Amino acid sequence: MKTATCAAGNSVPGQGRGCGSQRLAGFTLLELLVVLVIASLAIGLVTPALQRMIPAAELRSESRELLAQVRYARSRAILSQQAVQVSFDEQEHGIRFSHDDLLHRLPATLSVELEPGSRDETDPADEPLEAISFYPQGYSSGGVIRLSAADGRQFEIQVDWLTARVQLHD
Repeated sequence: MKTATCAAGNSVPGQGRGCGSQRLAGFTLLELLVVLVIASLAIGLVTPALQRMIPAAELRSESRELLAQVRYARSRAILSQQAVQVSFDEQEHGIRFSHDDLLHRLPATLSVELEPGSRDETDPADEPLEAISFYPQGYSSGGVIRLSAADGRQFEIQVDWLTARVQLHD
């Protein structure tokens, strides 16, 4: 029985390309161009979607960071046995905390609105009405801090007046 052989470097007959075939493995220019066009289209479609997601992520991140700082202000009032006020500083576009005169600056792309709770006759009269106050006894004046993005999305940080519980709502 005879076995067919080919010259060195060529494939064996019956297993793909025959003897004498000089075709090299690789991609043609047309195949490469098609892949580049598809990749360009995919990037073109994904980029605007990512740009729309950035403001929402920034709003969520700033809201959570501010939530943590407001909760810290509550803890600080209880531990230091001194009232702590949280107010909006329009000139610095941020939230100011009376302990250590701390300022949390907000990005210019976000708008903020602070609605303090109502003050009754038993509250100390030395803090401004435009602030949310936390007292050493564990209660607060209550109020809402509302952060909004240009696209209409918003988060609210609500402070309960009786328990001084601080919650984030979207």
